[in-house]
Amino acid sequence: MNDLFIGGGGIDGITFIGALEYLHQNKLLELKRFYGCSIGSLIGVLYISGISPTRILSNFMNIDLHELIKYDFSNMKNNNSIMDNKLLNKFISTLDDYENITIEQFSDKYNVDINIYATNINTYCYTTFNKKCFPEIKLKDAIIASMSVPFIFPPVKIREDYYIDGCVKNMTGSPPKEICILGYSIILKNISKTYMGTVIKSMVTDELPNSLYIIECDCDNSSRDILKAAEKLTPEYIFRLYKSGISCAREQIQ
Repeated sequence: MNDLFIGGGGIDGITFIGALEYLHQNKLLELKRFYGCSIGSLIGVLYISGISPTRILSNFMNIDLHELIKYDFSNMKNNNSIMDNKLLNKFISTLDDYENITIEQFSDKYNVDINIYATNINTYCYTTFNKKCFPEIKLKDAIIASMSVPFIFPPVKIREDYYIDGCVKNMTGSPPKEICILGYSIILKNISKTYMGTVIKSMVTDELPNSLYIIECDCDNSSRDILKAAEKLTPEYIFRLYKSGISCAREQIQ
């Protein structure tokens, strides 16, 4: 498959890493286009850069959440959030030249069209960051904007507007309706049953028969509370999410 979409899911997005590991091990992806929202944008970009899913998992497990998840409600006055971006920067810091590389440079370097989704606060539009519309924007800024849960992390200024998590405008982090995904869509099982499943199944039935696979990654949603994540995300729990993603991919692809 040439197209991959990974949606949002908070910390539970670790299940996506497991699903991606299954696709990777079975050589099912020859990517030409990538679509990502929230944590899905980070996972996809890290994978495209050559970091294996197992290495992505290891990097996540080595992050000290107790050290990075520190919140102060007094920050709301100046930053419109109770945390800074240290945690999000830490997640993306394993990407080569992450401080400077632009969306266009990254897309050209790896020969994959990158599309990252975020919500524009000023216009309340679901915005696509890619080399066609935002070539000069740093890839890091687009990913952090896509992951910036409102009031938890500060909005990200890009050009003249401010952006937050793409899932604010689009609950599942799915691509806009005009985008036809001819490949794997990795989404959360509980969300897909209420909304995303209807959209995707309609696309498959009406427009893309036999061309779209859905891997519904099951999770319990209990770790989505970022402020409690440091207590919840033990190495054992993280690995369980990862293995769950592998199992879901294996069952649904086979």
